[in-house]
Amino acid sequence: MKALMLAAVVALAIPATGQTPMPASTPKPMQLAAFCSFSHETVSGMNKLCFYKCISGMTAITIASYKICPISLDG
Repeated sequence: MKALMLAAVVALAIPATGQTPMPASTPKPMQLAAFCSFSHETVSGMNKLCFYKCISGMTAITIASYKICPISLDG
């Protein structure tokens, strides 16, 4: 009975792909956030377009016309 339990534990410890598992202490890649600052806004009907200057260029989001554009965007 002990031999059967030991075989089951060993079988679970070896990955099916034949590759060794990565240790738990492997660091994850760091993600850099792109910071975007508010540039200007335009109202169009029931929507407001909020424009932002980012490192990669201009970007825009659409919100309801009665809301205030966020001062900055992350991401």
